[in-house]
Amino acid sequence: MTQLKVSLTGDWTALVELRAALVDHEQVELVDADAADVGVVGVSETATPPLPASSTPTVLVAAHAVPGLVDAAYAAGIGEVVVAPQHVDTIVLALGKAARSPRRSVREGSGTIRMVFSPKGGTGKTTTACSLAAASAAAGRRTLLLDLDLQFGDAAVMLGLEPRKTIHDLVSSPGVLDADKLAGYVTRHRSGLDVLAAPLRPEDGERIAEDRLSQLLEVARSIYDVIVVDTSPYFHGPMLTTLERADDLLLLCIPDVPTLKNVRLTLHTLELLHFPPERLRVVLNRADAPGGVRAGAVASVLGRRVDFELPTDAAVPFAVNRGTPAVVSMPETPFARAFGALTADLAAEGSSAPRARRLRLRVPRLAFAGGH
Repeated sequence: MTQLKVSLTGDWTALVELRAALVDHEQVELVDADAADVGVVGVSETATPPLPASSTPTVLVAAHAVPGLVDAAYAAGIGEVVVAPQHVDTIVLALGKAARSPRRSVREGSGTIRMVFSPKGGTGKTTTACSLAAASAAAGRRTLLLDLDLQFGDAAVMLGLEPRKTIHDLVSSPGVLDADKLAGYVTRHRSGLDVLAAPLRPEDGERIAEDRLSQLLEVARSIYDVIVVDTSPYFHGPMLTTLERADDLLLLCIPDVPTLKNVRLTLHTLELLHFPPERLRVVLNRADAPGGVRAGAVASVLGRRVDFELPTDAAVPFAVNRGTPAVVSMPETPFARAFGALTADLAAEGSSAPRARRLRLRVPRLAFAGGH
């Protein structure tokens, strides 16, 4: 190992002891902060560790193994975490590892986040998300499909994929979440689309921390042109975290009364959240279903117009069973042609309007903890 230039900051007692232990170590040179190659920050309380003020790789030395401290440290860009007391050689090893993997700041990217949401199952939400993502990839845009239906997501299955890694594996892995790490957890579809699959077990969905999801979305924005998010059919923390960053929201419904009731409640909730109406598209799937409510009546029930209608088409389940959305594999089918109008509208809107800034939702999240 090459010699490490180390600066220690803070007045914690254990740091004073660490300084004394390192002062004669042959691989360590203690220097002032301005000249340091590696920094050490100590914390003795349970607070979130401070974000380093520079790009210098940083090691955090904690007095106790506080729950959540490691995740918070990695989210803040700290390279390594050690819990005192530790042998001086263990500290030096952590310093060397941090020096070899300097902290990378996440730049704010220009990628567009498009959410697909429905407050009721069976509306074709995942089919729509997969179709939207595949169409984007087929148009030559770098596209990520993020399956945020964390308990029962099946976007990967619908695309004929068997991913070995999921979003749970990504956000629970140690270290900084950056572009290189994200690339190691996605699965490539033959259309050119990247897929970050939902957890394999429902219980793993409860372990997706919202701060790590936020970081994931910003990293994805920095490397993809389009991020399509398939969501759970209810309001919960991860869905609201994504909604704060969404440039477009496709609210999907089908022409039956129970679904329309839930969609109307969703529209009311979005108003309470102050979600910008110009980012919202209401999509009526299976618009021509026998016995279904007609589009005009749907608009009357919802109190707003239907932006797009998608027809019932036997090509859709056929394409699902083949693992490639109909918009790519069968572009001349009625569903694919109707879907083309939707994607063209989104593309035109995206080229003429600046990317949305993060919203601040104004309704307490606890109000939606139960879902629908």
